[in-house]
Amino acid sequence: MHEGYKIWPWRFDSQGQRLLHLKSDCMDVYEMMKGAVTCSAIRWELAQEGQRREEVGEICSVKEVEHGRCVLLSSKAPSRAREMPETILEVLEEWECMWMWPSLRLLGDEH
Repeated sequence: MHEGYKIWPWRFDSQGQRLLHLKSDCMDVYEMMKGAVTCSAIRWELAQEGQRREEVGEICSVKEVEHGRCVLLSSKAPSRAREMPETILEVLEEWECMWMWPSLRLLGDEH
């Protein structure tokens, strides 16, 4: 997963052992159901609604099993922000296209 246009509304907070469903200005908190570990997954149950939104945890995919209950399918730490190229040469190097420009010369200030 990389940073892009997709909005990931679910987060898995491994430190707090919570599943968070982020909404526009608040979040719902899910907690692990006691005794609800199946062969394939751990079930989570809605514990608190409309809590103050926190930006913590890993992005994740969730399958809703029934209202207020879901299963965590996968999670991944957010990707690090990458440095944007500042010059045309850096862009060409990133694209691995320098071979197309063996005699490219820049004149003047390249910024």
